[in-house]
Amino acid sequence: MQAMVKLKELNIVRVFAALVVMEMVLGGTGRLVMIGPISLRILLMGIAAVLAVGCWFQEGKAFGGSHSNVLLLLMVLYFCANLIVSLFVNHKGQAIDVFTGYISILMCLFFARFFSRDDPDWGFYLALFRICLFAVALLSIFLWIYSFRRGLKAYPVIRPILDKYVYGSLSYMGTSEIPRIFLKTSVYMPIGLMLAFNDFLNGKHRIRSIIECAVLFISLITSFTFAFYLAAVVAVLILLIRKKKLGVINGMILLALVVLAVVFVYYSGVYRILLGRLSDDGTVEYKWTQAAQLLKIWAKSPIFGMGFGYSADVYYEGLTMHGVYQFEVMWMQLLLNTGLVGFLMFVGHIWISIKKLRHLYRQTGQETYLILWIAVFYLCLVSFSNPFMNNSIGLLFYALASGIADANDHVTENEAAVLESECT
Repeated sequence: MQAMVKLKELNIVRVFAALVVMEMVLGGTGRLVMIGPISLRILLMGIAAVLAVGCWFQEGKAFGGSHSNVLLLLMVLYFCANLIVSLFVNHKGQAIDVFTGYISILMCLFFARFFSRDDPDWGFYLALFRICLFAVALLSIFLWIYSFRRGLKAYPVIRPILDKYVYGSLSYMGTSEIPRIFLKTSVYMPIGLMLAFNDFLNGKHRIRSIIECAVLFISLITSFTFAFYLAAVVAVLILLIRKKKLGVINGMILLALVVLAVVFVYYSGVYRILLGRLSDDGTVEYKWTQAAQLLKIWAKSPIFGMGFGYSADVYYEGLTMHGVYQFEVMWMQLLLNTGLVGFLMFVGHIWISIKKLRHLYRQTGQETYLILWIAVFYLCLVSFSNPFMNNSIGLLFYALASGIADANDHVTENEAAVLESECT
């Protein structure tokens, strides 16, 4: 009877964890499904946080011995204290808005405990992540084709829907009618491409991995985001360099894919649009200017910061934007809001997780751990110019990777190899 109850509880938790992963990828910013005034994402994270923190206190050393979890709880307590002070100093609505973006990091506790229990099959959730991401990529391609064929007439049809659910954006490149589809979870595309390309190199499900790589690649192209392109190229090169023997068949297939990609990029005019964005677009200079201004403000209170919701006037080329409190330079905003104390706690937790993933990779030699720590590092780099690691989009994936690292950190080399082989 006890075994049946335990199995039933495990199935319920597995379904819950699967639902979290699916919503993370398919839900965009989390506003796709609303239950009254509360989004499904907030509801799921709330339940998971209560369960994880409750079990943390209940199990004590069995779960609380992890340095990363202790640091995480200390950071959350500090962020909560910062919020309380900010509510009296800054605009209340703005303070709560900025603070809620970081709540997702509590999911590290949920995933760490879940993967360290009787169900270490975290590979299933990475597979689910890839399936959902493949669906998002297909949606992105469909929207691009529709917008390309309809031209400017597609804008009033698609853009309001994307704006309503804060799911992404549709714009047109320069004076042309070539659309740019940027979905909020497009940032996951290079990660999915790494996982699929790794399967291809290892000869796993070759046809399926080729199709997956092709769809993700096309979806990346339609986003017209240089940072995503660069991340995908670097990640693929890392996997190729690590692979000592590519094989004749894999080499020929890879060469054919590269040739097709180059032909597509050249004859579709994509490369001209990218060069135009790099030369004419002032967003890079604007973000540097914004970072310099935030650095000057942070210097007024470097230890504890200016608090969540602090607003500032941003100046650029004679224009002034008043009352800005959400900034694109995410790491500077974190430093501004929480000071060195919060910044070092946040970065310290990420660094511990990356070290654990690298350690597991060196123990087992399995590329999945390598891909996970590269993915976390990539999200951190992208957040220098686009805010991902201060909201649920970046932090939920980080929580998944951190949970895998924390749950497997205690195992021996042989046990890690067995777990990795079972999960992949």
